[in-house]
Amino acid sequence: MQQEEIGLQHYFEVLWRRRWVIAAVFTIVMSLCTIGILLSKTTYKVHSLVAVKNQIYYRAPIMSFSEGTETPATTLTGEDYIPVINGLPFAEKVADYLLMAGMPLDALEVGAAIKGEFQQPALILIHASSTVPDKAVAIANAA
Repeated sequence: MQQEEIGLQHYFEVLWRRRWVIAAVFTIVMSLCTIGILLSKTTYKVHSLVAVKNQIYYRAPIMSFSEGTETPATTLTGEDYIPVINGLPFAEKVADYLLMAGMPLDALEVGAAIKGEFQQPALILIHASSTVPDKAVAIANAA
């Protein structure tokens, strides 16, 4: 049995016969990519690095029923601030500050845009994201 040799010209003939299928697949893929790009929204992300200092304080006595302390106590550490920053009460305070600055935002929107992350013992990285660049910067600065 002798096998028939298939040349390069045979492949070009097959491609030429199927040119409409190739063009249709190419057009569909490019159309879907274009629609996906047009429907997607750009998200702007801003990062703020905040230094936190532990403060030592003495609690003074209040009236006769609350004794004071003679030994110093510390305030929140850097790790303790993360749940505070990621919580809704903090987002409400940031939204109130932004309202006074002339940028009314909902507290839930601010809460969804802010994320705090512990970096070092005295540093906190705050991420703020929004589809509007000025809004992302304002949220990060207000936080």
